[in-house]
Amino acid sequence: MAFAATTIWEVQETGDDDNGGAFDSSASGDDYTQGTYQQTQEWASSGGDYTNDLAATDASPSVLTSAARGVAVGGNGFTSGDEGNAIKISAGTNFVAGWYQIVSVDGSGNATLDRNCCSGGAGSAGSGILGGALATPGGLGAALDAVGVSGMKGYIKKGASDYTLTTATLNVSGGPISLGTTMLDKWCLIKGYETSRDDYYPDADRPAINAGAINSGSVVTMGGNTNTRHLHNIEIDGNSNSLINGIAISPGGNVDNYCYRVEVRHCDGSRGFLSVRCIACKAYSNNAIGFQTCMCYGCWADANGLDGFSGSQYYQQINCIATNNGGDGFTGSDAFCINCVAYNNSGDGFQPAVTTSPITCINCISYGNSGYGFNNTQNTMLLNCATGNNSSGRYNATPPFDLGAITLTLSDTDGPFTDPTNGDFSLDPTSADYDLLKAAATSPYAQDSYLDVGAVQHEDTGGGGATLIIKKQRRVM
Repeated sequence: MAFAATTIWEVQETGDDDNGGAFDSSASGDDYTQGTYQQTQEWASSGGDYTNDLAATDASPSVLTSAARGVAVGGNGFTSGDEGNAIKISAGTNFVAGWYQIVSVDGSGNATLDRNCCSGGAGSAGSGILGGALATPGGLGAALDAVGVSGMKGYIKKGASDYTLTTATLNVSGGPISLGTTMLDKWCLIKGYETSRDDYYPDADRPAINAGAINSGSVVTMGGNTNTRHLHNIEIDGNSNSLINGIAISPGGNVDNYCYRVEVRHCDGSRGFLSVRCIACKAYSNNAIGFQTCMCYGCWADANGLDGFSGSQYYQQINCIATNNGGDGFTGSDAFCINCVAYNNSGDGFQPAVTTSPITCINCISYGNSGYGFNNTQNTMLLNCATGNNSSGRYNATPPFDLGAITLTLSDTDGPFTDPTNGDFSLDPTSADYDLLKAAATSPYAQDSYLDVGAVQHEDTGGGGATLIIKKQRRVM
């Protein structure tokens, strides 16, 4: 036996990394990882601490007894409400320290665990904590690493301040999270929330993990090549430490890892995100590359010291925005950029890493960059792409295909955008270029669709009564 795949772990700033910290969401018991429940049931904030009281059979699974637990609940030891909760055993004769899950409780108050918790004989004089939340992301990493079961979920609740790292050692209390050991090829989710575990930003605020004084490694390390590991709704702050990266992968890993609504800032190592699938993520103010070798949808790289998006092979960016970066907006090889925007970058808007490995740009806008709109274009295909106000011009060499080229008029200070200075890259209906870009993107084969060129789509107004719809002439493949 082992922990259930439906186990959920909880991290709260009022918790303790020696707590049980987990509950099987499919069990019939009560979830003791939530602070309110602990208080109403007269549990201490650190859980129910049974010092030198636990006893267990030397069998697999073990049967655990506790007289102190009986006193605490006014009954016979463990109760049916304990089922599904984890207990962390820390010491005792013949006990093996670690996390164990209560699978069932019999009528005599004896708890059957998920596996044997003893070695060399029956356990006695044991100490452990039942219930309560963990306290740090590193404590969560330690628990996931110790249990190593595919399917588990870890939730980090937003606190009054950041969760600040105190050590560079992976998967220990106060340390960074790594899913690169026992969780290497197992499915799991780590998700931040504000009030409810179902919360997602921007509907709710996200917890932040701060690198503190740590100046090496990555704040989060993802796993390997099979199954997927997910990181959702978390902020990572590198604290402007020169060798800190945001999210990396374990050795031998690839892009079989997901980040959703994750924000990485002030990581001044070499990159914010590395080799993950990013959806609605942001990398900003990193003195590094924003997204390196990532597959991205709806992501934003802003004010990073180097390139906004950089990579090869897996380099695919859809509806992404690169602004104010110290290098190129988008650079790489053998890549696709679809409905992307490059604005005010210190290098080129879009650039293949080498002239022999092209990128394909479809429905993109390159505006106000200090280099070319599109560089190294000898083997590049441009389709319905717009340029304007790039210091070196549209491109350095005529590409073999530049179909449906759009030249912006430069008649507006902000170009075709509503308010780029404040991060609004929707198309400005008052711009002279609005009609060049609205509903002008490439359609699927033999279909009429009404996507705009660029990353942010216009909103059509609706209302009662009949309306006359006039289809514009479409640019098609």
